[in-house]
Amino acid sequence: MIRNTEDPKIKIPEELSDEDKKSGLKELVWNAKVDQYAGRIFQLEENKSALYALITDSITKVMKEKLRAKKGFSKAVEDTDLIWLLESMEDIMISFEEIKPKILCMDDQMEIIVRMKQGENTTNEDFLKQALKEIKVYEKHGRSFLWGSSQEKLLAEELEKAKVEYASEQGTLMTQEMEKAVLKEARRSIKEEITVMAILKRADKKRYGNP
Repeated sequence: MIRNTEDPKIKIPEELSDEDKKSGLKELVWNAKVDQYAGRIFQLEENKSALYALITDSITKVMKEKLRAKKGFSKAVEDTDLIWLLESMEDIMISFEEIKPKILCMDDQMEIIVRMKQGENTTNEDFLKQALKEIKVYEKHGRSFLWGSSQEKLLAEELEKAKVEYASEQGTLMTQEMEKAVLKEARRSIKEEITVMAILKRADKKRYGNP
């Protein structure tokens, strides 16, 4: 959660089929999985509250004042919103200026990304981490990085292709849930390609440029 500033994915146990419900053993195992899932959810919420308290007790007075000036502070305190706290602290530490017009802030952030270059002494791991962080900041405050009409067209094409293949193989149409899953995976794949290309372009040319 600290690394990605988002809740960890805890898989929900699949519902038992009518056939499996006839088996006492399978139902017993399923109930144990449900109890385990509920316990992890409860533990997660407790840990989030504890970490929120630990961070707010440990940060400097200056950081506390800057957090109070952030939009959503009162609601975050009321909800002990750990994600808001982590994201807001990250904004403050990288000096994302909310007091400036939003468009200007986004232009500044895009400029940071465009001018980014991997130094000769910068490891791949450090450069990758820095690049992903800057892109994440841009997307958090604006829209998907380098996403435009071409990507929307490609997304639609991927969905249509998947629908045709599914209808041909299954003899029926995709459900709305299936279409959403296809779009989600296609969007992830396209965004990943965009990010990889942007990072490779800014890699150290002495090490990774053409010979």
